[in-house]
Amino acid sequence: ERIPTLDALLDLSKDRLALCIEIKDGSEIAEKIAVALDQRMMRDQVVIFSFDPQQVVAAKKAMSDVPVLWLATRDRLRRRHPADAVGQAVALGADAIGFDHHFANKEMVAEAHAAGLVVFVYTVDARAAVRKVLSWGVDGIISTQPGQVYRLGGAVTSQ
Repeated sequence: ERIPTLDALLDLSKDRLALCIEIKDGSEIAEKIAVALDQRMMRDQVVIFSFDPQQVVAAKKAMSDVPVLWLATRDRLRRRHPADAVGQAVALGADAIGFDHHFANKEMVAEAHAAGLVVFVYTVDARAAVRKVLSWGVDGIISTQPGQVYRLGGAVTSQ
């Protein structure tokens, strides 16, 4: 099965779906995404995700009006206090932060909210874990089981 191009996916989802676009790496990719979105007038239908701080900055520079979520790595949460991750997300200009649910907790979610960030957790599939993170007040859940998360009352993005 062929993987669709971004252009094909944008054409298919125009006025139908909100999309989460994860930028892995690539020089000038944020600018190319901005052009593709502008050609379809779709900036209001996407959220940009990235683990790479440089890509978060590039995405905000290219698309200041598009929400950008920085995915904080497990390593950052193991080695440093969670406030460092929240502070870095704010310094990067991110609108949101994504925590690995194995290392996140209610206090981290509250701290990120206090800093003005929207909070997602990833990758949450087990029912008990979904219920737990929902009790923390997260704004969204990244999951490979979006139907299950939705049935349990969560806002979900599929991975």
